[in-house]
Amino acid sequence: MPCKLTLSTTPFIAHPVNQGIAHELIAHQILVLLLERPTDDSIEIAVGFTREVGAFVQENSPRVNATAFERFRAVLNKDSIGHPVQYMIEVLMQARKDKYKDNPVLPEGLNRVEEEEQIAHEIQLEEDLKVVEEGLSMYPICYTSILFK
Repeated sequence: MPCKLTLSTTPFIAHPVNQGIAHELIAHQILVLLLERPTDDSIEIAVGFTREVGAFVQENSPRVNATAFERFRAVLNKDSIGHPVQYMIEVLMQARKDKYKDNPVLPEGLNRVEEEEQIAHEIQLEEDLKVVEEGLSMYPICYTSILFK
C-alpha cells in the first residue's frame, strides 16, 4: 500500500490543474513518472491521480490522455501486477468511458476567478520553485521530494 501522504498529495496537485492554476504539463509529468516503471504502488497512485485529473486531461490534452491509457493497458496485460491493481485499472477505464461523471473537472458551485484573469503556473516536476510573492514561503519547494519520498 502506498504512503498515505503520497495518496493525498496527488489529488492536491490534480485540483489546481483542473482549475487552471497549474499547467497540465505537471499532470503529464506525474503520469509518465508513475507509469514509467510500474509497481502496484505506483499504479495505484496513478489510477487515483487519473481519476481526479482525467476529465480535464481528456478534454485539454487528448494525446496525453491516450498515451497514459495505452500505458495502463500495457500494464494490465502484464502478470507482474496484483489482481487488486488490475481491478483498479479496469474501474478507471470504465470511469473514462463514463466521461468521469463521478469526478467532474470543477465541483458545482465553485467560485472561480474570471478566466481572462487566471494565471496558469508552469511548473516542472523536478525543478525547485522559488516563491517570489512575500508571505507564501521563504524556502524553495521541490515537489518531487514531497511526492516521492
